[in-house]
Amino acid sequence: MLDKGSSCVEGYAGIVKGCLYVLREVDAPVIGVERLQRALRIIAASANVQNGSGPVSCNLIAPSDAGKTELILSSQPSNARVVNDFTFATLIKILDTPKPPTFLIVPDLNVIISHRPTVAALAMALLLSLMAEGVTDIPGIDEESKLKAKKLKQAGVKVALVTGMTPEMFQGKRGQWRKTGFLRRLVPIHYAYSAETEKAIQTSIEQGLDTLSYFHNSMPRVRQTAVDLPAAIRHELRELSEIVVTRQLTWGTHGRDGQKREQQAHAYPFSAHKTLRQLCRASALLHGRKTATNADLKDVKDLVKFMRYDRPEEI
Repeated sequence: MLDKGSSCVEGYAGIVKGCLYVLREVDAPVIGVERLQRALRIIAASANVQNGSGPVSCNLIAPSDAGKTELILSSQPSNARVVNDFTFATLIKILDTPKPPTFLIVPDLNVIISHRPTVAALAMALLLSLMAEGVTDIPGIDEESKLKAKKLKQAGVKVALVTGMTPEMFQGKRGQWRKTGFLRRLVPIHYAYSAETEKAIQTSIEQGLDTLSYFHNSMPRVRQTAVDLPAAIRHELRELSEIVVTRQLTWGTHGRDGQKREQQAHAYPFSAHKTLRQLCRASALLHGRKTATNADLKDVKDLVKFMRYDRPEEI
């Protein structure tokens, strides 16, 4: 499954003869981010699981100056298109090609949602449809745009999103995104630097490293493959999805009576359950396995530590 003899160019993401170049560590990583890059490699491989729920979208939530953009760009999935900004019309143009991208990388989603409300709403409506079961009817567009959207729907175009934002931006949008279902389609990667890591980075800067320069992973070839999940692992993933939804994908709110309550981002664990199964299969795929093992379950459990809204996971 892995082509050990293939040569790769650092930082390049592409498809060769139906194979996915998936990211792999080649050098000592920048301080503290090895767990995050491992998570992004698994997410990248999710596109090549034949018998799963499709490519996984993710949202890096971290403070400004935490290296979100650098991290995303250092770990680009296969067949990705990097865009800093888009509207409904430009997104249609990006996707209306013989080989549309599987992943749409938007380093800062705030750029898109900062457009005029009507422009931003149309762009997000199309994106939401593409991240779900394909393009659905989108109100507020002209006939020509409807025909273009219908063409994408007939072609079965779907796309996964890789993006980043600050906790403050997320807090301002989480209620609206919960109502539209956007949160169900995004795996949060919520992180912050520990005091120890912050000190190590400061020392590195003092010694002459002025920027966080993440190394780019080389990518072994991974073929489109079906991956089996043994019964014991399936059961653990089910239990894990229920824990994630009820304990981690939550945030505090205040009711009209002034009492603080916990708001769950997801009403049910179904989407999280499917996502965890896909990630476990993707981890197996990265290691050249057609059946997931406890090692893959361990990788998923570590990734799940970042899948939370209640607090960041420190690195």
